[in-house]
Amino acid sequence: MTASAIPRPARWALILTTALPSFAGLVQNPSFEATYNDQWPHYNVPGFNVEVWAGASGLNNNTGPFHNTGTAVPDQGFIGFKQGGGSVTQEITGLDPTKTYWLQYYYDARTGSQINMEVKWSGETVDTVNGILPDTTQKYRFRNVLLSPAADTGTLEFSTAVVGDSTILLDAVSIVQRDAGQVVLQNPSFEASGDLPDIGVAAGPIAGWAVSGTVGINTAAGPFANNGTIADQDHALFIQRSGSITQTIRGILPGKSYSLAMNVNARTGNTPHLLVTANGATVLDRDVAPVGGVAAYTNVSGTFTADSETVELVISQTVDATDQTLLVDNVRLAGDSLPPLPPLIIGPGSLELAPEGTGLVAVTVSKERLARGECVVILQSDNPGIAEFTDVGDDGTVKLTFPANGETATLTAEMKGLQRGVTSVKIVDNGKNDSVQGVVSVDVVTSFVRNGSFEGNAAPDAPAVGYGTITAWTQSNPGGSGLNVSGGPFANNGNIPDRIQVALMQGTAKISQMIYGLTPAKKYWLQFAYNARDYEGVTPNLHASIDGISVADILNIVPVGLGQPYYYHSVEFTAAAATAELAFSSDVTVGDGTVLLDGVSIVQRDAGEITVMNPSFEASGTVSVWPGYLHPSGIAGWTMAGGYGLNVDRRGPFTDNGLAEAQDRVLFMQNTTSATQTISGLTAGRTYNLSFLLNARNGDTAGGTPYQIVVDDVILEEGVQEQVGGDSPYNAKSLSFVATGETATIAFKCVVTPPDDQTLLLDDVHVTAAGAAASVDLSIASLAGNSVVLRWPATAPATLRLKTSTTLSGPWVTIEPPYDVVNGQNTVAQPFNGPRRFYQLFQP
Repeated sequence: MTASAIPRPARWALILTTALPSFAGLVQNPSFEATYNDQWPHYNVPGFNVEVWAGASGLNNNTGPFHNTGTAVPDQGFIGFKQGGGSVTQEITGLDPTKTYWLQYYYDARTGSQINMEVKWSGETVDTVNGILPDTTQKYRFRNVLLSPAADTGTLEFSTAVVGDSTILLDAVSIVQRDAGQVVLQNPSFEASGDLPDIGVAAGPIAGWAVSGTVGINTAAGPFANNGTIADQDHALFIQRSGSITQTIRGILPGKSYSLAMNVNARTGNTPHLLVTANGATVLDRDVAPVGGVAAYTNVSGTFTADSETVELVISQTVDATDQTLLVDNVRLAGDSLPPLPPLIIGPGSLELAPEGTGLVAVTVSKERLARGECVVILQSDNPGIAEFTDVGDDGTVKLTFPANGETATLTAEMKGLQRGVTSVKIVDNGKNDSVQGVVSVDVVTSFVRNGSFEGNAAPDAPAVGYGTITAWTQSNPGGSGLNVSGGPFANNGNIPDRIQVALMQGTAKISQMIYGLTPAKKYWLQFAYNARDYEGVTPNLHASIDGISVADILNIVPVGLGQPYYYHSVEFTAAAATAELAFSSDVTVGDGTVLLDGVSIVQRDAGEITVMNPSFEASGTVSVWPGYLHPSGIAGWTMAGGYGLNVDRRGPFTDNGLAEAQDRVLFMQNTTSATQTISGLTAGRTYNLSFLLNARNGDTAGGTPYQIVVDDVILEEGVQEQVGGDSPYNAKSLSFVATGETATIAFKCVVTPPDDQTLLLDDVHVTAAGAAASVDLSIASLAGNSVVLRWPATAPATLRLKTSTTLSGPWVTIEPPYDVVNGQNTVAQPFNGPRRFYQLFQP
């Protein structure tokens, strides 16, 4: 079992595989129909290994967690998937080394994936597809590769290198012999489906062809292909009664003449009629008789002159009678054609926007496409109530016009977030590009910090250098900032705190974003994890600011070292307005230094609260891969064990009831799982309150989800949490404990006995001293004569002490009482004639 999915067998329907006949073409099990493990998420297990494809991880149908829901399966009911990097291989026999072949396949990437793929023949690379992202038009992409085998056997290999938990999806792999001068047709000999069960009627689509009527695939043992010798390999297509197959052929040259040929036959005793049209013009129109015995299928041909850059080829059987079946095989189209165009590319993979915040969608068109003329790409928000293009027309679309030239070009369109939710960018018109690569998912969030874990886009060329854009962040020096994964040239030490990527800032660099939704005069914690590249002993500096005012200056950062945790920092600030610019910058005194940053979050917290890192689980940012599992990757601030992840409040599938309403994200712990953190700043013998929000997933085992709340191995509470249901608030709990020292380890545990499948939901963790004021405001104002006056309510606890320091990291010196009381305020005047000073109220 891999880390990205935990099966829940009680929740998923069973789909059984039908045994297939023993016939096969050059490629066996080309459509990945055998053998399917009906236990979710449908991995290979003993007895259910994907037949003849070594290295495949499993099969999925159109509801599987690896196949992208809503995208059509290219052929029949299943696709093969390979999770993580590695190879999927099959030994191929029966080739003629004197001939050339087309290797054809269909591919996609699971949502959230970024993949580089090499296709190899007997160890030699014959095709390379880099930067594979999910297809935004919800279809698999098609590749046709020229293959010149040196022997009659060889190994076909799909080899992938991936970023993170990426998965390649494959379907309809076939090899057909074709000579030079042939226009590329998809699945021209109908080998991509392989052997269909029973009488061969297609239970799903046939790769490359749109189907109308009763259509299927037969071998010579089938009830329809019951006479004659099939022209190419083992399979022929049949159309029973009136029906048709259609394919749109690209790369055609208008005004040129083309020759179309195919081999046809009829079921014994039938007299079907063949009608073939190209863009509506008749190419073939004739009766077809059975050839009988083992005679070759009849070769028929016709010609047409192209009237556009694409041709819709329709092959029909027109006799509408119960027992009239046409057999078709080995379709060939000869003539001049243009090579396939590189895909139109759209990105980034995801946008995280605040309500009223904006981001850019980028579209790149290849120089090959622009050499053929102007290209107009039309985009539209799939849900304009969630996010909309700012320059939208009356028809709800935005048009990007690329002028004809000889260079690859990129244009952008701005989107604005409107309210929390998820939408995507639809490509209404792809401008006559052959295919589209990439997808833009738009997540409008109410989290203060967007993309706080820097996972919103894949690290460029991971694990290479990593310079490049960072989703939701503005970069002052993109050439000196970007992303790294563990083992990258910059993230070369320390354990990444949250998920798999970190931001890097090399030399003098800055990243920033606007924060929305703050409450003026309220206090907040800015929290983050950081480290430095281990390089020649260089120790860089990191600075954090809110609206240009410094809130943290961390100097001379020493790398934490291999296998060690990153440093954590939490600093309090008071919001001056509803919006603010959050900025991080780096610099270095000597040498080539790089700061690494991760797990950035902002939470509202009152004065006097004990620091808990990532207390509302916002530091991970959006988790785009359903259903939200993160294990075994880390969650900033917490030590996790078991099966865990994050869901957006009310969005599910685990947060399927109740309202947490503590920003966006909620931690879920499935079955036997724990979340642990050691907090500091406590006073031995003092009583503290641990408060938090708790809920359970809908539909869990009756009686509620069992849990334990533990501090320093002492169980404060154990019980069961029922679903709060509907739009009810989460269960707000508060437990007391007595500190035994300056630190305490708090643990939240979901304790489920197998085979039960239950999930605990946790959010908004606070630790406060018992009896402490919930909030005490400290104000400061300048006086004449180089002095300042500090004030706080006289009703605040008398145990509070005013402290001062020249740095945020201390040491802090107490300004001892008594304090003057003026107009109901404790009042302290202080001279100010030296370096800058910081002040705080401290509860002993």
